Amino acid sequence: MKAHAEVEQIWPRDGRIRIIGRVHNLTPDPDPGPDACRLVLVLRQREDPVRTGAGRADRAKGPAGPRTGPHAGAPEESRTTDGRKEEARAQEVHAGAALDGHAFDASVPIGDLVPAHGSLTGVWDAYLVVRAGGRERRLRMGRVLDDIPDKTKVMIFPAQAVPADDRLLLVRPRYTIRNNLSVDVEWGAR
Repeated sequence: MKAHAEVEQIWPRDGRIRIIGRVHNLTPDPDPGPDACRLVLVLRQREDPVRTGAGRADRAKGPAGPRTGPHAGAPEESRTTDGRKEEARAQEVHAGAALDGHAFDASVPIGDLVPAHGSLTGVWDAYLVVRAGGRERRLRMGRVLDDIPDKTKVMIFPAQAVPADDRLLLVRPRYTIRNNLSVDVEWGAR
């Protein structure tokens, strides 16, 4: 099994999403320093069906627009509508995390998950970045060490609301069909 960040608890409340778990199949550096562990959420953008009229099945996925500063991600190639290549950066949110041996405790404010560019809705994939072997390792967060099949239908977490455009965006953590942790941001009912 490859190294990953095994999620043991998720606490979506009080305007934050708190994630508690353990690093598996990787030994973090014994004294990694104060900034050696962090939560990183990477946006997979979707078109906004309210603004474009697209249905759930028609939502395009791809890199979000650029975000500067510490939230900028690695360059990715994309194409403009006329077919020209352009460089875009995946939008990322970095949040604090504590590491004690293999145990981690991370938390992100839900307001940080409202994308700065493009559609306000989207899916954020969760990663834990830790120092191991003198370098940073980005580990996908998920829950694979249990006997619960199809977590998408069994483990349902409450949504929290963020006001935007005279409406509410709902922010909800969930497990994917591959048992990875992602966070959905979708429009709430009018």
